[in-house]
Amino acid sequence: VIGKDILRFHAVYWPAMLMSAGLPVPKRVFGHGFLTKDGMKMGKSLGNTIDPYDLVDRFGVDAVRFYFLRTLDFGRDGDFAETRFVDTVNADLANSLGNLVNRSLNLLFKNGAAESLPFGSDE
Repeated sequence: VIGKDILRFHAVYWPAMLMSAGLPVPKRVFGHGFLTKDGMKMGKSLGNTIDPYDLVDRFGVDAVRFYFLRTLDFGRDGDFAETRFVDTVNADLANSLGNLVNRSLNLLFKNGAAESLPFGSDE
């Protein structure tokens, strides 16, 4: 997996050098797109980089993984905005998944199957 801006080197020149040296060449080369922040290319000089450790500390690793796998297409450029991140995670995980869990648990309690759950039905 490499950035799309260096795809030519890794897909053409590097395999040619490996073949001339008698070494095996890669079977596949995947080029990923750029990640921008709020529509702008990220850079240290602009000060608009994303700290993944801070993002994970604030929102959790599952929410971060979910967002990037859900919203960014492999091979295409993607944009990150914190407001969109929060909205997506809340809408898809908290609301949709929470609603599913709530409905499923209510069904179990109504049909008397809650006793088999690890937390029981002490209500």
